[in-house]
Amino acid sequence: MRAPLSSGFRVAILGPPTVLLPDGERTALRKLNADLLVALALAGPAGRTKAWLHEAIWGPQESNHVAKAVSRLRRIVDVASPPAGGPYVLKVDVAEIDAWAFRSGVDELTAGSAVEEVDALLGMWRGNPADNQLAIRAGAWVEVMSARNRLVDHVLGMTSGARAGLTRWAAFCEVFHRESGRWSGASAARPDRKRVLVVDDLIGQSVALVLGARYDCHVVESIAQWNTMVREQHPLDFACALVDRHLTDGMADAYGEAVVRDLRALRPGMPIAFMSAGLPHGDLDNIKLRLGVDSVIIKANDEHGPLTDLLDTVDRLTR
Repeated sequence: MRAPLSSGFRVAILGPPTVLLPDGERTALRKLNADLLVALALAGPAGRTKAWLHEAIWGPQESNHVAKAVSRLRRIVDVASPPAGGPYVLKVDVAEIDAWAFRSGVDELTAGSAVEEVDALLGMWRGNPADNQLAIRAGAWVEVMSARNRLVDHVLGMTSGARAGLTRWAAFCEVFHRESGRWSGASAARPDRKRVLVVDDLIGQSVALVLGARYDCHVVESIAQWNTMVREQHPLDFACALVDRHLTDGMADAYGEAVVRDLRALRPGMPIAFMSAGLPHGDLDNIKLRLGVDSVIIKANDEHGPLTDLLDTVDRLTR
């Protein structure tokens, strides 16, 4: 058994969670170790408390397995023993964690940044974390995904000549959504493109990437943003709406249903697709009837696939 390491290893979580050992060996992780590693890597020097890890990975109904699980993770990487009530901290410099290096690199981008620098940041993504079915709170990824969206904005703001020099843009788009690779032009006029309202706190920007091949999207990421739109009498001039059921990290709210009710009152003719994870397929007709929506999109990674046929659904709603 390899002894725990206090230095010399690197952590890669922008894709399948992996530990890169000093001798070049790559250690892929089982799901529980991967959940813990990603949670601690994203937290960096702040760490995560026992209570946070317990709730995020096992849920409030399960017995406490945090200490035992961390002990197993220590067979691969070094995790500091917390003081009483304190956090578990991954003992690795944030410069050796790809997600932190990515955030730092995006923060340093300027209008004059070299194409090679942008290309290197695009190439840091080996996969979409959403594909890994990690148990940790989606909110833990907010800073990383915000940096990813800023990088996309930077690429779309480049001149067409500079963007043509990128070798990894298409692969980066493929990591998240196949259709996003069709983008061209940063802010060029795109006549006759229908507008879609996307209400989702977690993957709203990612959904916009998918739909960006054919539609212009307006993303709302919280119930507060939505309430502001209603209060300010936004024209809601959208061809259709995609509304997620949950708009907070806790996944206990149903704010999306309130958004649907508002849309039904303010724009009764607007086609609406309701999105949620983990809905039983047998209940879809009941949900459509109860909420008065036109379609239900299941977000869970099950045999039907994540966000099944999203573009086809929007095409049908806006036809």
